[in-house]
Amino acid sequence: MCLPFSDSSSVCSEALAYFITVNSESHREAWTSLLLLLLTKTLKISDEKFKAHASMYYPYLCEIMQFDLIPELRAVLRKFFLRIGVVYKIWIPEEPSQVQGTLSPVW
Repeated sequence: MCLPFSDSSSVCSEALAYFITVNSESHREAWTSLLLLLLTKTLKISDEKFKAHASMYYPYLCEIMQFDLIPELRAVLRKFFLRIGVVYKIWIPEEPSQVQGTLSPVW
């Protein structure tokens, strides 16, 4: 992320908002690679920066979950939401690998 936080989070938020408004399935598919890149890069930043970005992206990502997404995007969204749980201390993984790997339900 080479832009300052306010600029990069604004541009990324606008991209997420746009993805939600796209009606054409083929156009949405074209944007999927961009979303994968955005979310993957955001997952790699420090917890403090991630927390700031995640708070901006959260409502958009909740909306995006309603779409029929490719498995790769679903997997990255899952990792993103799991990390939100960790950085906001609403979920503490029993093992650090649970955030990155597959999580089996405990209930």
